[in-house]
Amino acid sequence: MSDKVVLLVNSVGNGGAERVVCILLDQLTQQGRSISLVCLERNDFYRLPKGLEVTYLSDFNGQEAGWKKLLYLPIFAWRLKQLIQQKDIHIVQSHVYRANYVNALSRIFGSDHFVQLVNVGQVSLYQQEGLLGKINLKLIEWLYPKADLLILKSQGMKTDLTNLMPNLSIKQVVIHNPYNIEKIQQQAQVEPVGWQKSPEKFTLVSVGRLIELKQIDNLIRVLTKLPDQVELVLVGDGPDKEFLKGLAKSQGVDERVIFVGRQDNPFAYVARADAFVMASRSEGFPNVLAEALLCGTPAIAADCTSGPREILAPETEQSHQLQIGDGVEWASVGALVAVGDVNAFADAIQTLMNHPEKADQYRQAGLIRGQDFNSDTIVAEYAREMWTAA
Repeated sequence: MSDKVVLLVNSVGNGGAERVVCILLDQLTQQGRSISLVCLERNDFYRLPKGLEVTYLSDFNGQEAGWKKLLYLPIFAWRLKQLIQQKDIHIVQSHVYRANYVNALSRIFGSDHFVQLVNVGQVSLYQQEGLLGKINLKLIEWLYPKADLLILKSQGMKTDLTNLMPNLSIKQVVIHNPYNIEKIQQQAQVEPVGWQKSPEKFTLVSVGRLIELKQIDNLIRVLTKLPDQVELVLVGDGPDKEFLKGLAKSQGVDERVIFVGRQDNPFAYVARADAFVMASRSEGFPNVLAEALLCGTPAIAADCTSGPREILAPETEQSHQLQIGDGVEWASVGALVAVGDVNAFADAIQTLMNHPEKADQYRQAGLIRGQDFNSDTIVAEYAREMWTAA
Protein backbone atom coordinates (compact mmCIF):
# COMPACT_ATOMS: atom_id res chain seq x y z
CA MET A 1 0.00 0.00 0.00
CA SER A 2 1.17 3.55 -0.76
CA ASP A 3 1.89 6.32 1.75
CA LYS A 4 -0.86 8.49 0.28
CA VAL A 5 -2.98 10.41 2.79
CA VAL A 6 -6.47 11.85 2.28
CA LEU A 7 -8.13 14.51 4.38
CA LEU A 8 -11.90 13.95 4.46
CA VAL A 9 -14.32 16.72 5.47
CA ASN A 10 -17.98 17.56 4.90
CA SER A 11 -16.93 20.55 2.78
CA VAL A 12 -14.55 23.49 2.87
CA GLY A 13 -17.36 25.83 3.84
CA ASN A 14 -16.84 28.62 6.34
CA GLY A 15 -15.99 27.07 9.72
CA GLY A 16 -13.20 26.48 12.21
CA ALA A 17 -12.65 22.81 11.42
CA GLU A 18 -12.62 23.55 7.70
CA ARG A 19 -10.03 26.26 8.25
CA VAL A 20 -7.83 23.76 10.12
CA VAL A 21 -8.10 21.34 7.17
CA CYS A 22 -7.03 24.09 4.77
CA ILE A 23 -4.02 25.02 6.91
CA LEU A 24 -2.98 21.36 7.01
CA LEU A 25 -3.37 21.03 3.23
CA ASP A 26 -1.49 24.24 2.53
CA GLN A 27 1.54 23.43 4.65
CA LEU A 28 1.71 19.72 3.87
CA THR A 29 1.55 20.31 0.11
CA GLN A 30 4.32 22.91 0.47
CA GLN A 31 6.38 20.19 2.15
CA GLY A 32 5.81 17.94 -0.87
CA ARG A 33 3.70 15.42 1.02
CA SER A 34 1.43 13.03 -0.90
CA ILE A 35 -1.95 14.32 0.24
CA SER A 36 -5.34 15.07 -1.30
CA LEU A 37 -8.78 16.23 -0.22
CA VAL A 38 -12.16 14.47 -0.32
CA CYS A 39 -15.39 16.36 0.44
CA LEU A 40 -18.83 14.92 1.04
CA GLU A 41 -20.41 17.95 -0.64
CA ARG A 42 -19.60 21.05 -2.72
CA ASN A 43 -19.66 24.16 -0.55
CA ASP A 44 -16.28 25.77 -1.08
CA PHE A 45 -15.45 28.90 0.94
CA TYR A 46 -11.75 28.65 1.71
CA ARG A 47 -9.11 28.85 -0.99
CA LEU A 48 -7.32 25.56 -1.60
CA PRO A 49 -3.67 25.07 -2.66
CA LYS A 50 -3.11 25.17 -6.41
CA GLY A 51 -2.82 21.74 -7.99
CA LEU A 52 -4.43 19.97 -5.03
CA GLU A 53 -6.35 16.84 -6.00
CA VAL A 54 -9.95 17.28 -4.78
CA THR A 55 -12.74 14.70 -5.01
CA TYR A 56 -16.40 15.40 -4.22
CA LEU A 57 -18.54 12.42 -3.20
CA SER A 58 -21.78 14.19 -4.18
CA ASP A 59 -23.28 17.36 -5.62
CA PHE A 60 -24.84 18.28 -2.26
CA ASN A 61 -24.32 21.91 -1.23
CA GLY A 62 -24.71 21.50 2.54
CA GLN A 63 -28.27 22.84 2.64
CA GLU A 64 -29.92 19.43 2.41
CA ALA A 65 -32.26 18.24 5.14
CA GLY A 66 -30.69 16.44 8.08
CA TRP A 67 -32.54 13.19 7.36
CA LYS A 68 -31.15 13.17 3.80
CA LYS A 69 -27.60 13.69 5.02
CA LEU A 70 -28.11 10.85 7.48
CA LEU A 71 -29.49 8.45 4.87
CA TYR A 72 -26.58 9.18 2.57
CA LEU A 73 -23.93 8.12 5.09
CA PRO A 74 -23.65 4.54 3.73
CA ILE A 75 -23.63 5.82 0.14
CA PHE A 76 -20.77 8.20 0.94
CA ALA A 77 -18.95 5.41 2.78
CA TRP A 78 -19.26 3.05 -0.19
CA ARG A 79 -18.00 5.74 -2.57
CA LEU A 80 -15.09 6.44 -0.24
CA LYS A 81 -14.21 2.74 -0.09
CA GLN A 82 -14.14 2.59 -3.90
CA LEU A 83 -11.95 5.69 -4.07
CA ILE A 84 -9.52 4.22 -1.52
CA GLN A 85 -9.16 1.09 -3.64
CA GLN A 86 -8.81 2.99 -6.91
CA LYS A 87 -6.22 5.47 -5.59
CA ASP A 88 -4.36 3.04 -3.30
CA ILE A 89 -4.89 5.33 -0.29
CA HIS A 90 -3.16 4.42 2.95
CA ILE A 91 -4.70 6.83 5.50
CA VAL A 92 -7.93 8.79 5.64
CA GLN A 93 -8.03 11.45 8.32
CA SER A 94 -11.54 12.88 8.72
CA HIS A 95 -12.65 16.12 10.36
CA VAL A 96 -16.22 16.91 11.59
CA TYR A 97 -18.75 14.30 12.77
CA ARG A 98 -20.41 13.29 9.49
CA ALA A 99 -17.07 12.84 7.77
CA ASN A 100 -15.93 10.78 10.77
CA TYR A 101 -18.96 8.51 10.42
CA VAL A 102 -18.29 8.01 6.72
CA ASN A 103 -14.62 7.25 7.34
CA ALA A 104 -15.33 4.60 9.99
CA LEU A 105 -18.27 3.16 8.06
CA SER A 106 -16.10 2.57 5.00
CA ARG A 107 -13.95 0.32 7.23
CA ILE A 108 -17.07 -1.71 8.03
CA PHE A 109 -17.74 -1.98 4.29
CA GLY A 110 -14.37 -3.68 3.85
CA SER A 111 -11.80 -0.95 3.28
CA ASP A 112 -8.42 -1.73 4.84
CA HIS A 113 -7.11 1.84 5.14
CA PHE A 114 -5.88 3.40 8.38
CA VAL A 115 -8.79 5.34 9.95
CA GLN A 116 -8.03 8.58 11.80
CA LEU A 117 -10.88 10.64 13.27
CA VAL A 118 -10.52 14.27 14.38
CA ASN A 119 -13.21 15.18 16.90
CA VAL A 120 -14.26 18.83 16.76
CA GLY A 121 -16.59 19.32 19.72
CA GLN A 122 -17.86 17.98 23.01
CA VAL A 123 -19.71 14.74 22.32
CA SER A 124 -21.85 15.14 25.46
CA LEU A 125 -23.65 18.10 23.86
CA TYR A 126 -25.65 15.58 21.83
CA GLN A 127 -27.36 14.54 25.06
CA GLN A 128 -29.24 17.85 24.91
CA GLU A 129 -30.36 17.67 21.28
CA GLY A 130 -33.38 15.37 21.25
CA LEU A 131 -33.80 12.62 18.68
CA LEU A 132 -31.03 13.88 16.39
CA GLY A 133 -28.66 13.98 19.34
CA LYS A 134 -29.55 10.41 20.30
CA ILE A 135 -28.89 9.24 16.74
CA ASN A 136 -25.49 10.93 16.73
CA LEU A 137 -24.57 9.41 20.09
CA LYS A 138 -25.48 5.95 18.79
CA LEU A 139 -23.39 6.50 15.66
CA ILE A 140 -20.41 7.63 17.74
CA GLU A 141 -20.79 4.67 20.09
CA TRP A 142 -20.94 2.27 17.14
CA LEU A 143 -18.42 3.78 14.73
CA TYR A 144 -15.66 5.42 16.78
CA PRO A 145 -14.33 2.06 18.07
CA LYS A 146 -13.68 1.09 14.42
CA ALA A 147 -11.00 3.80 14.12
CA ASP A 148 -7.26 3.37 14.62
CA LEU A 149 -6.68 6.84 16.03
CA LEU A 150 -8.81 9.59 17.56
CA ILE A 151 -7.43 13.14 17.64
CA LEU A 152 -9.10 15.60 20.00
CA LYS A 153 -8.57 19.36 19.94
CA SER A 154 -8.38 19.85 23.70
CA GLN A 155 -7.88 17.97 26.94
CA GLY A 156 -11.39 19.02 27.94
CA MET A 157 -12.81 17.26 24.88
CA LYS A 158 -10.83 14.15 25.71
CA THR A 159 -12.11 14.14 29.29
CA ASP A 160 -15.66 14.68 28.06
CA LEU A 161 -15.48 11.70 25.71
CA THR A 162 -13.83 9.50 28.36
CA ASN A 163 -16.64 10.26 30.79
CA LEU A 164 -19.20 9.41 28.13
CA MET A 165 -17.44 6.33 26.67
CA PRO A 166 -15.09 5.00 29.39
CA ASN A 167 -14.52 1.73 27.52
CA LEU A 168 -13.34 3.32 24.26
CA SER A 169 -9.97 1.63 23.82
CA ILE A 170 -8.56 3.20 20.63
CA LYS A 171 -5.48 5.40 20.73
CA GLN A 172 -6.33 9.01 21.61
CA VAL A 173 -4.11 12.07 21.33
CA VAL A 174 -4.70 15.79 21.95
CA ILE A 175 -3.54 18.17 19.22
CA HIS A 176 -4.57 21.81 19.43
CA ASN A 177 -5.66 23.79 16.39
CA PRO A 178 -2.96 25.38 14.19
CA TYR A 179 -2.79 29.09 13.38
CA ASN A 180 -0.87 30.95 10.71
CA ILE A 181 0.36 33.64 13.09
CA GLU A 182 2.04 35.82 10.48
CA LYS A 183 -1.09 35.88 8.31
CA ILE A 184 -3.40 36.65 11.25
CA GLN A 185 -1.22 39.53 12.38
CA GLN A 186 -0.99 40.92 8.86
CA GLN A 187 -4.78 40.80 8.48
CA ALA A 188 -5.15 42.47 11.88
CA GLN A 189 -3.47 45.59 10.46
CA VAL A 190 -6.13 46.04 7.73
CA GLU A 191 -8.84 48.61 8.40
CA PRO A 192 -12.18 47.02 9.32
CA VAL A 193 -15.24 47.40 7.07
CA GLY A 194 -18.35 49.23 8.28
CA TRP A 195 -17.04 50.23 11.70
CA GLN A 196 -14.38 52.54 13.04
CA LYS A 197 -13.00 52.44 16.54
CA SER A 198 -13.70 55.59 18.54
CA PRO A 199 -11.01 56.63 21.04
CA GLU A 200 -13.81 57.69 23.40
CA LYS A 201 -15.25 54.19 23.53
CA PHE A 202 -14.16 51.11 25.46
CA THR A 203 -14.85 48.46 22.83
CA LEU A 204 -15.69 44.83 23.48
CA VAL A 205 -15.69 42.44 20.53
CA SER A 206 -17.18 38.98 20.18
CA VAL A 207 -16.78 36.74 17.13
CA GLY A 208 -18.96 33.78 16.20
CA ARG A 209 -22.36 32.60 15.03
CA LEU A 210 -25.33 34.30 16.63
CA ILE A 211 -26.82 31.18 18.18
CA GLU A 212 -28.03 30.27 21.67
CA LEU A 213 -24.90 28.22 22.42
CA LYS A 214 -22.75 31.37 22.28
CA GLN A 215 -24.94 33.18 24.86
CA ILE A 216 -24.50 36.60 23.27
CA ASP A 217 -27.62 37.65 25.19
CA ASN A 218 -25.53 37.59 28.38
CA LEU A 219 -23.01 39.98 26.82
CA ILE A 220 -25.84 42.37 26.01
CA ARG A 221 -27.04 42.16 29.62
CA VAL A 222 -23.49 42.87 30.78
CA LEU A 223 -23.62 46.22 28.98
CA THR A 224 -26.46 47.37 31.21
CA LYS A 225 -24.08 47.15 34.19
CA LEU A 226 -21.31 49.21 32.56
CA PRO A 227 -20.79 52.89 31.72
CA ASP A 228 -22.23 54.28 28.51
CA GLN A 229 -18.83 54.48 26.81
CA VAL A 230 -18.65 50.67 26.69
CA GLU A 231 -19.79 49.26 23.34
CA LEU A 232 -20.08 45.72 22.00
CA VAL A 233 -19.14 44.83 18.42
CA LEU A 234 -20.58 41.51 17.23
CA VAL A 235 -18.77 39.90 14.30
CA GLY A 236 -20.87 37.11 12.86
CA ASP A 237 -24.36 36.22 11.75
CA GLY A 238 -26.95 33.63 12.66
CA PRO A 239 -30.57 32.81 13.45
CA ASP A 240 -30.59 34.74 16.75
CA LYS A 241 -29.72 38.09 15.17
CA GLU A 242 -33.22 39.62 15.32
CA PHE A 243 -33.78 38.31 18.85
CA LEU A 244 -30.51 39.89 19.98
CA LYS A 245 -31.38 43.19 18.33
CA GLY A 246 -34.72 43.17 20.14
CA LEU A 247 -33.06 42.34 23.44
CA ALA A 248 -30.56 45.18 23.04
CA LYS A 249 -33.42 47.60 22.41
CA SER A 250 -35.48 46.36 25.34
CA GLN A 251 -32.42 46.70 27.60
CA GLY A 252 -31.80 50.24 26.38
CA VAL A 253 -28.37 49.49 24.92
CA ASP A 254 -29.22 49.12 21.21
CA GLU A 255 -27.03 52.10 20.27
CA ARG A 256 -24.11 50.40 22.03
CA VAL A 257 -24.43 47.02 20.27
CA ILE A 258 -22.98 47.05 16.75
CA PHE A 259 -23.78 44.18 14.39
CA VAL A 260 -21.20 44.07 11.59
CA GLY A 261 -22.20 40.65 10.23
CA ARG A 262 -19.92 37.85 9.07
CA GLN A 263 -16.53 39.15 7.97
CA ASP A 264 -13.79 37.54 5.92
CA ASN A 265 -11.28 39.33 8.14
CA PRO A 266 -12.52 39.34 11.75
CA PHE A 267 -8.99 40.07 12.99
CA ALA A 268 -9.28 43.70 11.87
CA TYR A 269 -12.07 44.16 14.43
CA VAL A 270 -10.54 42.05 17.20
CA ALA A 271 -7.18 43.84 17.04
CA ARG A 272 -8.82 47.25 17.57
CA ALA A 273 -10.97 46.23 20.51
CA ASP A 274 -10.06 46.94 24.12
CA ALA A 275 -11.12 43.43 25.14
CA PHE A 276 -12.31 40.22 23.51
CA VAL A 277 -15.29 38.58 25.21
CA MET A 278 -16.65 35.06 24.85
CA ALA A 279 -19.70 33.89 26.81
CA SER A 280 -20.26 30.40 25.30
CA ARG A 281 -21.79 27.68 27.43
CA SER A 282 -19.78 25.07 25.50
CA GLU A 283 -16.75 24.99 23.21
CA GLY A 284 -14.29 22.44 21.89
CA PHE A 285 -11.13 24.39 21.22
CA PRO A 286 -12.36 27.94 20.48
CA ASN A 287 -10.41 29.30 17.50
CA VAL A 288 -11.63 32.84 18.09
CA LEU A 289 -10.15 32.92 21.60
CA ALA A 290 -6.69 31.80 20.47
CA GLU A 291 -6.88 34.23 17.54
CA ALA A 292 -7.75 37.10 19.89
CA LEU A 293 -4.55 36.43 21.82
CA LEU A 294 -2.58 36.51 18.56
CA CYS A 295 -4.16 39.89 17.78
CA GLY A 296 -2.83 41.22 21.09
CA THR A 297 -6.30 41.71 22.58
CA PRO A 298 -6.96 40.99 26.29
CA ALA A 299 -9.49 38.18 26.67
CA ILE A 300 -12.36 37.51 29.08
CA ALA A 301 -14.06 34.14 28.63
CA ALA A 302 -16.74 32.03 30.23
CA ASP A 303 -15.15 29.03 31.92
CA CYS A 304 -17.09 26.39 29.96
CA THR A 305 -16.01 22.77 30.19
CA SER A 306 -13.56 22.73 27.29
CA GLY A 307 -11.20 25.24 25.76
CA PRO A 308 -11.04 28.58 27.59
CA ARG A 309 -9.29 27.33 30.73
CA GLU A 310 -6.87 25.28 28.65
CA ILE A 311 -5.96 28.39 26.64
CA LEU A 312 -6.04 31.12 29.31
CA ALA A 313 -5.01 29.16 32.42
CA PRO A 314 -2.90 26.22 31.16
CA GLU A 315 -1.16 25.79 34.49
CA THR A 316 -4.41 25.10 36.37
CA GLU A 317 -6.39 21.90 36.86
CA GLN A 318 -8.42 21.54 33.69
CA SER A 319 -11.30 19.76 35.42
CA HIS A 320 -11.93 22.81 37.62
CA GLN A 321 -14.83 24.99 36.55
CA LEU A 322 -16.00 28.28 38.05
CA GLN A 323 -19.55 28.53 39.40
CA ILE A 324 -21.82 31.58 39.45
CA GLY A 325 -20.83 33.71 42.42
CA ASP A 326 -17.13 32.75 42.33
CA GLY A 327 -16.22 36.10 40.81
CA VAL A 328 -13.36 36.68 38.36
CA GLU A 329 -10.38 34.36 38.07
CA TRP A 330 -7.43 36.45 36.91
CA ALA A 331 -5.52 33.66 35.20
CA SER A 332 -2.04 33.94 33.70
CA VAL A 333 -3.20 34.68 30.14
CA GLY A 334 -6.71 36.13 30.57
CA ALA A 335 -9.76 36.44 32.79
CA LEU A 336 -12.23 33.60 33.40
CA VAL A 337 -15.77 33.86 34.78
CA ALA A 338 -18.48 31.30 35.34
CA VAL A 339 -20.84 30.53 32.46
CA GLY A 340 -23.82 32.86 32.79
CA ASP A 341 -22.27 35.06 35.50
CA VAL A 342 -23.19 38.49 34.16
CA ASN A 343 -21.97 40.29 37.29
CA ALA A 344 -18.52 38.70 37.14
CA PHE A 345 -18.26 39.54 33.44
CA ALA A 346 -19.07 43.18 34.20
CA ASP A 347 -16.52 43.22 37.04
CA ALA A 348 -13.79 41.86 34.77
CA ILE A 349 -14.49 44.45 32.07
CA GLN A 350 -14.64 47.30 34.60
CA THR A 351 -11.29 46.21 36.05
CA LEU A 352 -9.59 46.26 32.65
CA MET A 353 -11.09 49.70 32.03
CA ASN A 354 -9.80 51.04 35.34
CA HIS A 355 -6.41 49.33 35.21
CA PRO A 356 -4.89 49.67 31.72
CA GLU A 357 -1.62 48.24 33.03
CA LYS A 358 -3.44 44.93 33.68
CA ALA A 359 -4.82 44.97 30.14
CA ASP A 360 -1.29 45.55 28.83
CA GLN A 361 -0.01 42.58 30.84
CA TYR A 362 -2.65 40.38 29.25
CA ARG A 363 -1.81 41.66 25.77
CA GLN A 364 1.78 40.56 26.21
CA ALA A 365 0.90 37.26 27.90
CA GLY A 366 -1.58 36.47 25.13
CA LEU A 367 0.93 37.07 22.36
CA ILE A 368 3.38 34.74 24.10
CA ARG A 369 0.76 32.03 24.74
CA GLY A 370 -0.41 32.27 21.14
CA GLN A 371 2.98 31.10 19.92
CA ASP A 372 2.20 27.65 21.35
CA PHE A 373 -0.36 27.24 18.57
CA ASN A 374 1.97 28.15 15.72
CA SER A 375 0.90 26.23 12.63
CA ASP A 376 4.42 24.93 11.96
CA THR A 377 4.48 23.17 15.33
CA ILE A 378 0.90 21.88 15.21
CA VAL A 379 1.06 20.71 11.58
CA ALA A 380 4.22 18.78 12.45
CA GLU A 381 2.23 16.97 15.16
CA TYR A 382 -0.48 16.06 12.64
CA ALA A 383 2.13 14.93 10.10
CA ARG A 384 3.79 12.71 12.68
CA GLU A 385 0.50 10.90 13.29
CA MET A 386 -0.22 10.59 9.56
CA TRP A 387 3.11 9.30 8.30
CA THR A 388 4.08 7.10 11.23
CA ALA A 389 0.75 5.24 11.16
CA ALA A 390 1.10 1.48 11.08
